[in-house]
Amino acid sequence: MFYYEEQPRDVVINEILADPDPAVGLPPYEFVELHNRTDMPISLGNWQFGDNATAPQTFFAPNVVLPAQGYLVICAPSADALAAFAALGVPAMGLSGFPSLNNSGDALVLFDEMGNLIDAVTYSDSWYASSNKREGGWALEQIDPDVACTSAGNWRESDNSNGGTPGAANSVTGVYDDTTAPQIMGIQIIDPQTILLLTSENVYAPSAEQLSNYTLSGGIDIADISVELEAIQLTLSSPLQIATLYTLAVAGISDCSGNVLVPYSNSFALPQIADTYDVLISEIYADTDTPEEFAVPTLDLPAAKYIELYNRSDKTISLQGWYLTDLSDTTQLAEYLLPPSSRVVLCSSTKTTLFTERGIAALGVTAFTDPNTSADRLSIFNAEGTLIHSVSYDKTWYRDPVNRKAAGRSK
Repeated sequence: MFYYEEQPRDVVINEILADPDPAVGLPPYEFVELHNRTDMPISLGNWQFGDNATAPQTFFAPNVVLPAQGYLVICAPSADALAAFAALGVPAMGLSGFPSLNNSGDALVLFDEMGNLIDAVTYSDSWYASSNKREGGWALEQIDPDVACTSAGNWRESDNSNGGTPGAANSVTGVYDDTTAPQIMGIQIIDPQTILLLTSENVYAPSAEQLSNYTLSGGIDIADISVELEAIQLTLSSPLQIATLYTLAVAGISDCSGNVLVPYSNSFALPQIADTYDVLISEIYADTDTPEEFAVPTLDLPAAKYIELYNRSDKTISLQGWYLTDLSDTTQLAEYLLPPSSRVVLCSSTKTTLFTERGIAALGVTAFTDPNTSADRLSIFNAEGTLIHSVSYDKTWYRDPVNRKAAGRSK
């Protein structure tokens, strides 16, 4: 039998159930659905699949074929899971090495037998518009599998009453008209000669690989560029130097729909190791519930708990891998470069825009450690586990008894 020679996104990651509990109407097992968009059968023999935490695993046997316009559910090799999907008439395959899908988000990749990237999706639980569906049992479905590359706007939670449509056309299928330009969301310094730019969506690789689209100060050239998922990796001609401020400008990059990036410019420095008390917990907003009788019209704090960090040193400090703890919870911080004498607000990742739209630097934290209203002990540790600062507070710290009762004010 003749099989079509596949191209990128001929087979797409089309549906994802990362959190099957509580079950709505689907089998209570994590799964990913693949869809063959073409009118030709495609051999999946020796293809590879993986997530952000595991290397892609070779798992498809040489005789596995995805029919034209067909669907295939992949999941862990559980006899119960395969029997449950079979009972629904859903074509499914249990795969040795199938990764555990993170509920909050993950990067999924699909490669053919030659190692060519066929499709990739970096999903997030923020893609759920419904907070109830975000709690579990509902799959994320791709709206338009025929776009050249996909992003958050092309996904939403299932509308099907069972919670998803494995093995069939998605309930949210439609035409995705992408008019949103990509954005640079942040800079990560991998090492003194490697910079990673995080983008808001997958970018069009040929535009992102143009050296002329980047300008770096300090007499350092961009030697090489690689693009993968929502990230652009820049290899520098010479290493960055400590205690030197650099400015990176980026322009001319587009997404697969032709939307062009708004010119971007940002300053950064090679991060240095933080000592104890280099970064302080400088402000705590634990009680956002302001009684109506104490409302102050001029008070413009977002209705979101936050913890402010202040870099009192002359170092640029990376917060990647740092830990925020209170008396009961611990959460890990994502990459963020905190310049000397600057501040950043830590808040729930679902509340970040409430601060950034007010011009407040904010770092969204998944499973944010909410500071308790009455009293708590907050501590920050660096990635090596060194205590940087700790604060034990209670509500008596409000010197004004009215403020203590009214809430809606930070400490």
